[in-house]
Amino acid sequence: MTDAEIAEIARERDRQYAQQQQQQLAERRQQEEEAHQQNDLARGMALLHREQERLRRERSLETRRENERLAMEARQKRLAERSDLLVNREKDTYYTYWNQSSR
Repeated sequence: MTDAEIAEIARERDRQYAQQQQQQLAERRQQEEEAHQQNDLARGMALLHREQERLRRERSLETRRENERLAMEARQKRLAERSDLLVNREKDTYYTYWNQSSR
């Protein structure tokens, strides 16, 4: 084997080694990029989950307030009905007494 052939084999081996190194570097960069994307996705999902939880709590609070408001209205309506009943009873009692006493 001549020096030129040995040099050519060495250059080919060096070229293959460099190509292998570049390929490994490209694969490592691709893996790092994928890892960054996965981290970004995970952070986005966590943010989304927190926002959904905040909205759920907010809706729950709004529902609770609406239920309290409706309960208060129902209590006020019942009190008004009871008051009307008491007034009507007093009127009936008064008119009954007045009618009996005027006879």
